[in-house]
Amino acid sequence: MKTSRFSLALPAIFLSGAALFAFCQTPQKKISVVPKAASVAAQRVLIVGGGPNLNNNQVAIESNVRYLNRILPPTTSRTVLFADGKTQSENVFFDQPQNLSRGEYLYDLIWEDDGPQSIVSTWRRPNLGWRLEGASRRADIDRAFGNLARDSRKNPRPVLLYFTGHGSQNQANSNDNFYDLWNGEQLSVRDLAAQIARLPRKIPVTIVMVQCFSGAFANLLFAEGKPQNRVLERDIAGFFAATRTRVAAGCTSEVDEAEYHDFTSYFFAALSGRDRVGRKISGVDFNRDGRVGGDEAFCYTLAEDKSIDVPVATSDIFLRRFVSRNNSSTRYSHVLNRASSGQKYALEKLSKELGLSGENRLAQARQKLEDDSSLPQIAANLVSESAIARDKSRFESLRHNERARLLKIWPNLKSANKSLREAAQTALTAQLEREANDANWKNLRQAANEWQKLELEKARVEEAAEVRRAHLLRFVSLHESVALGTKLMNSNNNALKNRFARLLRHEAQTFLPSVK
Repeated sequence: MKTSRFSLALPAIFLSGAALFAFCQTPQKKISVVPKAASVAAQRVLIVGGGPNLNNNQVAIESNVRYLNRILPPTTSRTVLFADGKTQSENVFFDQPQNLSRGEYLYDLIWEDDGPQSIVSTWRRPNLGWRLEGASRRADIDRAFGNLARDSRKNPRPVLLYFTGHGSQNQANSNDNFYDLWNGEQLSVRDLAAQIARLPRKIPVTIVMVQCFSGAFANLLFAEGKPQNRVLERDIAGFFAATRTRVAAGCTSEVDEAEYHDFTSYFFAALSGRDRVGRKISGVDFNRDGRVGGDEAFCYTLAEDKSIDVPVATSDIFLRRFVSRNNSSTRYSHVLNRASSGQKYALEKLSKELGLSGENRLAQARQKLEDDSSLPQIAANLVSESAIARDKSRFESLRHNERARLLKIWPNLKSANKSLREAAQTALTAQLEREANDANWKNLRQAANEWQKLELEKARVEEAAEVRRAHLLRFVSLHESVALGTKLMNSNNNALKNRFARLLRHEAQTFLPSVK
């Protein structure tokens, strides 16, 4: 998982943060499936969260763990593993606003290359909404699966696995990517496959993973987690925030949960009917059977998430493993007619957003992706680089002149003696506070603001371009998956059709109750 703030290489004075990203893809069907259960079955839940170290254990990861703990029924049997596993550790990294006086602001504007810092980052103890039973470490995960296996033999229940944190791409084999554990440890697709294999074969498993490159874990559908192997007989389904080659949104250090845009926020809000700050979410029961299934939550996320995520589900990987793209229908009306109600919603919503129309929308979307291959760079040029350079030069010139002038008055600002240097800094800050409205300081602030405005506009345009590209990818993937699913169900391969239908039924299960 990557920071949900799309931060560019800009001075901190001019860019405190920019955006949250997303993208999706879904199971495809107009296939007869067993209706969803009238109630949510009791299940066992394993939650694994946290970054690989203190600087990458952002507050949004902790928030994800707390959010799921809050919307699970209180009686749910669950195990929570987080970061270093210590409740008293100050290991949650978050941003804290810092109020600067006018004098402090001007001092930093003149002397600090990164400019005034309105936000400082620090750490605090975790607040997970549930008891903590261990660390995000291989040994603790091994023990947790041992307990799951033992309890499942005594009293069989479905299992839900939720992983929130960071992921790394396996450069040698992107089908076997890693979930990054605490202190540099890693859990590969095949490692997790071996753990799941310890559970009794009749235990259904649902997996939700939201880290970067998490789509590789859809290969858990296959024996040993290897895509070339047979499909498991176990009922196993999963939803993943990003393809195996893309980063994901969500690991921000900002504390305002109302502004989070990532897979967890939309997917679990759709399932539970309440977002992470308690706002009601409705209209996700697309087939009007009284429940929201995982497939419907996935379609909702696909259509609504305002981030760069490019999610995949196990059914997407199944189709691309077994069904050739050749001779599959590309006519939009044919695809829309075979799509589920949730998929129709996502296809129509994305079509409108992206300006796609007519029967050849897939070709249109692909062409836009080809045309937009360098769109972020093109979009950045809409904000003139020469204008940015001009405003930056003006600001730097004014700052250089003021530095030189002040050093003549306050030579101890550069003193090797710490006490003399700090005394000069304190005195100068007080003077700047008194002179804050003088013309020279107004001119310096104005020059800084004009440069900041252009840099922020450049970042905004680049960000919008990235999100647009991600939404095009969502449309293409969803359109293709519906077509491939239709082609499979029109084939004579009854064994493969039955296994696919089983997978769709699992993805359609309701595994979270609505929060009143």
